[in-house]
Amino acid sequence: MQTQLPPRVPLFLSVLPGLAGSQGLPGVPGRLGPHRRLLLLPPGLAASPAGVSSWARLLAHPQQPPAGASGGTATPRVNWAAQAKRLYGRKRQAAPRVVPTSQLDDLPPTATKYGFEGLSELQTADECVRRLLSLELGSHSDKLKLKKQQYIALVQRSPEDRSSTEVQIAVLTARIRNYSEHLAQHPRDKTNKRYMLMASDRRKKLLKYLRRTRYDRFEHTCTALNISFQLPPAYHRRASHRWVAKKALVVRVRQLVNERRYRARQEARAQAEQAVQAVQAVQAAPPCEGSG
Repeated sequence: MQTQLPPRVPLFLSVLPGLAGSQGLPGVPGRLGPHRRLLLLPPGLAASPAGVSSWARLLAHPQQPPAGASGGTATPRVNWAAQAKRLYGRKRQAAPRVVPTSQLDDLPPTATKYGFEGLSELQTADECVRRLLSLELGSHSDKLKLKKQQYIALVQRSPEDRSSTEVQIAVLTARIRNYSEHLAQHPRDKTNKRYMLMASDRRKKLLKYLRRTRYDRFEHTCTALNISFQLPPAYHRRASHRWVAKKALVVRVRQLVNERRYRARQEARAQAEQAVQAVQAVQAAPPCEGSG
């Protein structure tokens, strides 16, 4: 069945090995070779990539002939050219932009920056000064500092506690959530992704240590900071002969080193005691008769 083509415009296609065979196609001269054929396309489709691809599919899959006398229906004819033209002219709808929630959204803009709270001078200061020292004109770093202090206040053991395990977990939690919010908008930022993974591993070790030493503080920290901690599975390794021998060698070397260090400390302590005894003996000796 010969395909009916509308008024056509010549267009060269460089790579069409599957469409242009040795026998040629309707409207395609066979003298240009299998990899460079001349397609004659309608004027409305020659300027659109979608129209070119749709017309190429039409030439590659021509209309199937109707079924034989066995009783069947003919394949419905698809107007690929009109469909491609309609789809190409359709206005593209932009996907709705999803604004991720941030841990800094609950900070009021009138809150004072970290390091300036509690100053008596702010009560009598000018309105412009109070705005400059508030989060309304503060940077992202100022807001993150204040959020860290809020997390620390939830888990610290005393007002002077600045370096306990719970405080370190609170600081790492604020950093991890800040990294995750940044990566939600910039997923290709490999540097910050690496920093987030390092902070996550560090916090996991601290949580595991706190769970082993002080389980009550571990539960309080996870509840206060809304952390879901799952104990990692135990690491099992097949003990080969080489690994066992190497492990025994490392253990023996560590034992020898500790023994030598212990003997060295004992010798140094004995020499110090001898020196002290010699000084005491000299001081306790009576003075000579011929002196002075």
